[in-house]
Amino acid sequence: MNEPELEARLCLLSMPGMGPARFRWLTESESPSAVVESLRRGQVPAVSRAAPTGLKRELIARWEHYARVTDGASLVRDHHERGITILGPEHQLWPFSNDPEPPVLLFARGDLGLLARGPKVGIVGTRRCTSVGRRVATRLGADLAAAGVGVVSGLALGIDGCSHRGALSVGGGGAFVIGVVATGLDIAYPASHAELWDQVADRGLLLSESPLGVKPQKWRFPARNRLLAGLSTVIVVVESHERGGALSTVDEAVRRSIEVLVVPGSVLSSASVGTNALLYDGAAPVRSGEDIATFLGLCHPPISPPSNTTTSLLEPRSAPSIEGDGLHPTRSQLELDILQEVASGGAHLDLLISATGQSLRRVAEALGKLDHDNLVRLDGSVVTLAEEWPRC
Repeated sequence: MNEPELEARLCLLSMPGMGPARFRWLTESESPSAVVESLRRGQVPAVSRAAPTGLKRELIARWEHYARVTDGASLVRDHHERGITILGPEHQLWPFSNDPEPPVLLFARGDLGLLARGPKVGIVGTRRCTSVGRRVATRLGADLAAAGVGVVSGLALGIDGCSHRGALSVGGGGAFVIGVVATGLDIAYPASHAELWDQVADRGLLLSESPLGVKPQKWRFPARNRLLAGLSTVIVVVESHERGGALSTVDEAVRRSIEVLVVPGSVLSSASVGTNALLYDGAAPVRSGEDIATFLGLCHPPISPPSNTTTSLLEPRSAPSIEGDGLHPTRSQLELDILQEVASGGAHLDLLISATGQSLRRVAEALGKLDHDNLVRLDGSVVTLAEEWPRC
């Protein structure tokens, strides 16, 4: 792509309310450079197809004004000065050559060479995940990174962020991470993940189809999911409610003939309704990082988790022993019974009442104490262990 064409594409993409569908509509019969010139003259290119949904004259007027006051060369220079590489379809590392809905441009911070490496596993799931889901995503990320497998996520709250934090906990040169975001690379979303964004850019690669200055908009997140799916060799869903962004990524993966693997969850947890439905429909289950590695053809992956992370999912992990874990001796028998019930992955409140033979009031009081002492987490009516098994 020559420089004037790049400048024109970036100018169009930076216009308010511009997305891939509207860009392709505008450039159906004219080059991006010609479209920019037409808009500067207050003209809209002749297009045979109907305008995309929601396109109004007021927005086109804003495009015309933007084209008149904006210099594409300055936009390109601004991106480069802020350490952002702009890739077009002609770039030798362009990853979407055979994609049914590729981005117009790709904006990148970090190591572009990771685009040519593989395999890459997209780990997705709900923002409203359980503590079990967080632990599973973190350990899967660490196991895959230790095996030299790329970990791709959308850097959202919940499962996405946990998978990347797990991958980043692994030392050595074999691990790599790719984050695919929905805003400009200068606007971290959520803001609480700004540091994680920087870590991903430093250790791996941060990607977006949105130019600088683009703020979070609802439609951009499902659009982002198609890129996440297209970059991945396989998609792994850790937790998903009945509806959510993770299932949007699954749809995009299926559209691209990319295999979807699923971590089973409790049938009593609302955070596993979507994932368990995928299993019911025939998706392959994931019990450990080894299952993913085997699917990828890594029969003997060099997985050795670092000392600062929890036990690898590739090694059998027994539930913690209540008697031998140094819990404070003043714990009531009911509290100890509850801890034993949830030690293997969580339990529904009704099950705890039945298993302990105690009333709802007494179980609720015991759970309140355990939650206060950071021993358990309450995810709705499902009780799970806290992130770490503390030594009281």
